[in-house]
Amino acid sequence: MPLRFVVAIILSLALVFSILGSSLAAPDAAPPGLSLSAGPSIVDVGSDVALKVSATRWTGPAAVSVTFLSPHHGFSGKMVFASQCNCFRLNVFLAKRSHALETARVTARVTVRKQTFILHRTFEVRGLTANGKTFSPGGTPQLAGWVSDPQPVQNEFEHFCAWTRASDAFPIHGLPVTFVVHFQTRTQKWFAGLTGSNGVLCSSKDIQHAKIGFATAVDIYAGRLHQRTSFTPRTP
Repeated sequence: MPLRFVVAIILSLALVFSILGSSLAAPDAAPPGLSLSAGPSIVDVGSDVALKVSATRWTGPAAVSVTFLSPHHGFSGKMVFASQCNCFRLNVFLAKRSHALETARVTARVTVRKQTFILHRTFEVRGLTANGKTFSPGGTPQLAGWVSDPQPVQNEFEHFCAWTRASDAFPIHGLPVTFVVHFQTRTQKWFAGLTGSNGVLCSSKDIQHAKIGFATAVDIYAGRLHQRTSFTPRTP
């Protein structure tokens, strides 16, 4: 085959691949730093959740729509561009409803130069109790227990405390609290009462039966919750 025909074929193939390459070009990348935020992380019913879509730099005209959904709340609408922050913002009011802490899932659709980018975020919604007067504690119940002095003098009074709260740090009141102190020669157990509105209950007892220099274990029970701590008496 003459050389000029080989060269012509190679040039033709190069032109074809160039055309195909331009038609199959990768779609535009997302604007740098594109992100979605929802705050605060736990939103009480009767207040607003603040939604924001931001980017380090917008690569063209943009539009943003947002939706969120939880078992008791939902919303769908367009976000508004705010020149002060060069971002899209929207505050949504959450109606007062009775329910436990629940997760809301947010989806934002960001359209830039006919390209659409999807962002996701979650936040928690804290509802009201059944009577509609107080907020429901949310998440897994937790117990923190402590003694007032981990190294007390043998004959003084020790304060034994329990704090019950949900994983959102909201106090749980009305739980029965029992303390069990394991002295070296005997065990002392007593019902101390119910946790208060702040989730805390403390009770005082003398520790004359504790042995100096030896750790004394303390079991703390609040409802079905349990925690162990200890103290070690010292000489005056």
